[in-house]
Amino acid sequence: MTAGERPSSESLRFCILGALEVRPPAHGRLVTVRQPLPRAVLATLVLRAGQLCPRDWLVEALWGPQGPADPASTLRTCVYGLRRSLGTLGSRLQTGPGGFLIAAAEAEVDLQLYRALDAQARVAWDRGDAVAAARLLGEALRLWREPAMRDLPCTPLLDGAKARLLAQRAATEETWLDTQLALGRHRDLVSRIRALALQDPRREHVWAQLMLAL
Repeated sequence: MTAGERPSSESLRFCILGALEVRPPAHGRLVTVRQPLPRAVLATLVLRAGQLCPRDWLVEALWGPQGPADPASTLRTCVYGLRRSLGTLGSRLQTGPGGFLIAAAEAEVDLQLYRALDAQARVAWDRGDAVAAARLLGEALRLWREPAMRDLPCTPLLDGAKARLLAQRAATEETWLDTQLALGRHRDLVSRIRALALQDPRREHVWAQLMLAL
């Protein structure tokens, strides 16, 4: 499956762009991890799904310099509990040389799919294809659920990642608005752009978009 294809509603999905959860394929039970530390481990691994995350790196990402007395043991216990919480999907949480990873394809992780769609859209926009860019950006934005990233645990890594991803989402939305304006849909956008401008008055490009729409 390519990033431009919308996955089936029956596909497995690791979700981080809204509530942190794992949606199993078909009609399986939605997996939510409620304990804060296993949730933090899951979110950290989903951010780098498909990549091996070394134990030392995970310890630093989770605790910074203020870790527990035996961080390696705490991490092992956490991973064990997380694997149990994932149930039949526990096999996706794998142990590799010196670390752990979530084994998932791009289309199984909402963050990776979002990034791929956003990148494809910008290529289309740069070559002047507003129709394709609008479609791809719309698909990318629909992967976000509200409130966005609402329940990520607070860790040194996740706090920074959340801020960067929310800024990237804002940039995606601004570019999507550019495509809509280029397609002549000014009248439909005024209220939405005005709300964004009032929400964050520092977004100068949004104010420019509002003036153009008006």
